[in-house]
Amino acid sequence: MEVNRCFGCMEETKVCPCPKCGYDPKKQKSPDYALRPGAILNGKYMVGKMLGQGGFGITYVGWDLALERKVAIKEYFPAGQVSRYPGTVALQWYSNAQSDAARQSGMEMFLKEARKMSRVDGVGQVVHVRDLFQENNTAYIVMDYVEGETLKSRLTNNGPLSWKEAKDVFLPAIDAMEKVHKAGLIHRDLSPDNLMLTPEGDVKILDLGAAKDLSVNTGISSMQVAKCGFSPMEQYTQQGGSGPWSDVYAMAATMYYALTGVLPQSAVDRLNEDNLHWDLPQLQDLPENVICALQNAMVLRIKGRTQTMAEFAAQLKAVIVPKLIPEPEPESAKPEPKRGSRNVMSLMIAAGILVIVIAAVAISSTWGNNVSLSANKGEEKETSIADNSEVAKEATELKESYTIRFGENKTGKTITRFEGKLPAEIVLPWESDGSLVTRIGANAFKDCTDVSSIVIPDSVTRIESNAFSGCTNLTRVSIPDGVEEIDSSAFEGTPWLDNQTDEFVICGDGVLLKYNGTKSDVVIPSGTKKIVAGVFSGCTSLSSISIPDSVTVIGDSAFYGCTSLLSVTIPDSVTFVGSKAWYGCSSLISVTISDNISTIGEKTFFGCTKLSSVTIPETVSWIREGAFSGCTRLTVVTISKMCLCQENTFPSTCKIKYY
Repeated sequence: MEVNRCFGCMEETKVCPCPKCGYDPKKQKSPDYALRPGAILNGKYMVGKMLGQGGFGITYVGWDLALERKVAIKEYFPAGQVSRYPGTVALQWYSNAQSDAARQSGMEMFLKEARKMSRVDGVGQVVHVRDLFQENNTAYIVMDYVEGETLKSRLTNNGPLSWKEAKDVFLPAIDAMEKVHKAGLIHRDLSPDNLMLTPEGDVKILDLGAAKDLSVNTGISSMQVAKCGFSPMEQYTQQGGSGPWSDVYAMAATMYYALTGVLPQSAVDRLNEDNLHWDLPQLQDLPENVICALQNAMVLRIKGRTQTMAEFAAQLKAVIVPKLIPEPEPESAKPEPKRGSRNVMSLMIAAGILVIVIAAVAISSTWGNNVSLSANKGEEKETSIADNSEVAKEATELKESYTIRFGENKTGKTITRFEGKLPAEIVLPWESDGSLVTRIGANAFKDCTDVSSIVIPDSVTRIESNAFSGCTNLTRVSIPDGVEEIDSSAFEGTPWLDNQTDEFVICGDGVLLKYNGTKSDVVIPSGTKKIVAGVFSGCTSLSSISIPDSVTVIGDSAFYGCTSLLSVTIPDSVTFVGSKAWYGCSSLISVTISDNISTIGEKTFFGCTKLSSVTIPETVSWIREGAFSGCTRLTVVTISKMCLCQENTFPSTCKIKYY
């Protein structure tokens, strides 16, 4: 059967180049590893030009010879695992025990996901799967072909979208993905090149049949397929726990890119130093709730992130968070209260304000049972009723001079920033719009020189990076016992932190925030749960460290440059170790790693020149770049066959053994 079709657009033609699309096969050749145009698959699909390539597959335009319609054909072709003999359909798989298992698993997942897509045939924004089959020692999915241009192409040609334009693209896509999630599917590859904009103004979601790949490269270097800038952290590991929240991150990252034209910093790089910028000129005119919604959706940790597309959409449509203390109504405008009125919210607000005022008075004199550390050690300031009256008076005079802004998080509200002039002494709010305040956000009060004392409410569980850094007059801080996470930079440059002289400064729920000792043998107090970044950095006299089994997190650079440290035992309670944790510990000769750790961070043991052998537990599924680089005496290391390692993980002379 003679078929006269352009391999570029599949329109009928007998001339070259194509009069409709301009495709010329002599000038526009596909890569050698791609199927040649004209190849026939499954006896009925003719392959055209290559449309694109992802980490796990190649997509072609195609023609259904039986039904005579244009289709899109996706071929399972995972990067780093396979190649093709030029000009043929035959594939050459890189064969070893690890890659064979990954190929089989990946192919099965590829086909399984395609079968599941029948559940969402009723979702108009989803490109539907029409066929799937195995051939040429790989697998293929045949989908509807959608005319139009990808969001990536639109942005390349026309620049960033306005918020009005972005709403028309993203709100329908978010609504569609909520339906997809309810059907039990996860996309895992949302990005600007997987959102198609049709000539009719609709948006279509491409590549929903994407399988969760185990991309295995040659040697010990391997990494799960993830799209830089758009994939969340959990997609860089085998056991990361992908879910609807993963697509939420990717959708928000895509929206960030569409609004700014700036590729978001990758999740991996953000772990080390978060430089995702929210002060770009392109974002200045966005509604505040949109900024907050994007920030909530792009939180690195799964637990702190917006969990569903429905929540994400609701935040994008929400109104701007009102001022903490509203402007008072004129006395004449206030109605007389009615006997038996059920205005519960008014009573709650009144009671809340009363509690805050009482708390301000009480805290000024006693500071409760929370962590209460004065910058002037050994001095206790007496507070009289008159003093408290002055505080209350000052608070009354200043209540109209500042505004506190909020964002959403999984557990409640985040204080994101303030506007105006804060009073010298402030009790932060414990709720907003009926939701508890559970976080103090990054940079929320950074460089605020007005404040000398802060009371953090009992509802807060997390204080993020630079929350109070640069508050050069901050001498008193009350941190409640329930705070589980405090970033190492949260109080950087404050007199409160600088003047803590205890050997161990432990705040909140066991957060070791600072170490002031000079001992060679150190025993971290029992009950400590988190060692924040850089706590023991530069402690050159430290030769022995005992980490209690209460510790669950060891932060970035925690023991950086401890050049006298001889051995380390990471207890089984520890589930996370940050990058450069033992960087440059040149005397370290013995390391015992927890059985519960899944990831060893970037350059964790870099430059530990006396370390000669190490056993990596089978639970470790990912070892990041340079984790053991510079360990010149490291001759042998034992790891699991399924452990993924980035480049330069070990010295080139190191021998790898597998369980």
